[in-house]
Amino acid sequence: MDKIRFGLVGCGDIAHIRYFYSIPHYEEIELVGIYDINKPFLQKTADELGVKAFNSYEEMLDDPTIQAVIVTTYHPSHTPLAIQALKAGKHVISEKPVSVSIEQAKELKQAAAETDKIFMAMPNDAYPQIEKVKALIQQGAIGNVCAVDCVFAHHGPLHAPWFFDSKKAQWGVLADLGVYSISTLSYLFGPISRVYGETRCFEKRRVSDAGEEFIPSVEDNVAATFVWDDGKVATMRSNWCTGVHKSHGLWRFEFEGSEGMIHLDMAREDHPIIVVSPNKEIPGAERVNFMGQDYCYSIKMDGNIDVNDSVLALFLDAIKNNRKFPDNGCSIVRQNHVIEVIDRIYQSSRTGKAYEITTKF
Repeated sequence: MDKIRFGLVGCGDIAHIRYFYSIPHYEEIELVGIYDINKPFLQKTADELGVKAFNSYEEMLDDPTIQAVIVTTYHPSHTPLAIQALKAGKHVISEKPVSVSIEQAKELKQAAAETDKIFMAMPNDAYPQIEKVKALIQQGAIGNVCAVDCVFAHHGPLHAPWFFDSKKAQWGVLADLGVYSISTLSYLFGPISRVYGETRCFEKRRVSDAGEEFIPSVEDNVAATFVWDDGKVATMRSNWCTGVHKSHGLWRFEFEGSEGMIHLDMAREDHPIIVVSPNKEIPGAERVNFMGQDYCYSIKMDGNIDVNDSVLALFLDAIKNNRKFPDNGCSIVRQNHVIEVIDRIYQSSRTGKAYEITTKF
C-alpha cells in the first residue's frame, strides 16, 4: 500500500506527545504539513519536523495529496474543524473531547455518517492494557463485576494556561482527564444509565510553567458516580490538584468482582495489571505478592504497550481495510454518549440532582 499522507492542525502538547512522536514509527505514514494559528510557533515546528507550514487550514484541506487530517486544537474547535475535514473528503482523527456540547456531538455524528471516510473519535480505549482487562472480565476471571473505582489526576497542564480559561477551553479537567475514565468505562461495560457528579475549582490561583500567575475559570476537581442497568456502580475522580507532574500522573482503575479484583495502573510498565484471585489460579500469569496478599497474579503483556502508538495503529488498520469503527469502538456514536455523560455531570453539579443518560450505542 502507498503511504498515507497526513496533515495536522494544532501543534501543541498533545500533537508532540502523541502524533509527532508516533508518526515516525510507521513507514506507511507521511506527515506532509501542519497548521497552527501561532505562526512563529508553526514555522518553528515545521522546520524541526521538516514538513510544510500551511498558511491556513483551508490550504491544508485543499491539498489533494493529503488523505487524512489530525485535529489537536482547542477543545471547542474540534467539532467544526473535524466536520470541515470530513466534508473535504479526508479521513479524520479528532482529539478529545470531540465536542463540548451535546449539540456539537450530534452535528459531528451526522457528518461522520454522511461520508465514506474513516472518522476516529478520541479517546482511544483499545489500548493493549485495557483490551487485556476487557478479555479477563469477559472470561470471568473475577466473576461478575459489581463496582469500579477510577482516578486520573496530576498537577494540571501548567505548560498551557488556556486549559484553565473557560473562554478558550469551555470545559476543564473533565475534558482533559475525566473523559478518559468515562470513555473507558463505557467501552468495558456499555452505556451508563445514570450519573451524579460534583465539579469544583479547588485551586483559586495558579502559576504556569513560564512563571505567570493566572486565575482559573474552569473546574479542576471532579467526582462522579455512575450506575448501569444491571446494578453495577462506579466512582470516578479526576483533578488537576494532585502534586505529581502530568507526565507521571495517577491513572488507575480498580475493578471489584464476585470472585476477585483487577488492579489496572496505566502508568506502570512492569506490572500494569494485577488480578487478585483467592480461589483460583490465573492461567499464564505470574503469581506475585501485592499489597500484602499472596494470591495475586501479574498479567503478561504481549509486545508493545505504548498507548500513543496504538492510536495510529488502529487508524491505519481502519483506513487500509476501509472499515469504519463500530459503534462500541472509537466511534462518534459512543463518544456522543461520553459527551452526554460529561454534560450531565456539569448539570448535576449545578442542581444537585442525578440524571438519566439517553444516548445508547
